[in-house]
Amino acid sequence: MAARRVLVTGGCGFIGRHLVRQLVERGERVRVLDIASSDLGPDVERVEGSILDEALVARVHEGVEWVFHLAANPNLWLPDKRGFYPVNTRGTE
Repeated sequence: MAARRVLVTGGCGFIGRHLVRQLVERGERVRVLDIASSDLGPDVERVEGSILDEALVARVHEGVEWVFHLAANPNLWLPDKRGFYPVNTRGTE
């Protein structure tokens, strides 16, 4: 079976990096979109940027068969909860 092109948003996060590792082990061609900088290995295509950048999101979706959307703001303790809406809601839309 031919490898699929897979996009993982938030692939540098705690859950994301575990998913990326498993996808690579399965032989998938993995592309990661994340604002964080992390070494995910030589078999991962890394795109640094935000899911709020519509042009970038459109570009990283090109040629992709599967999308795992894990990008989010997990900081539940933020004093200003308005910081969640842009990433967790608008980013998902």
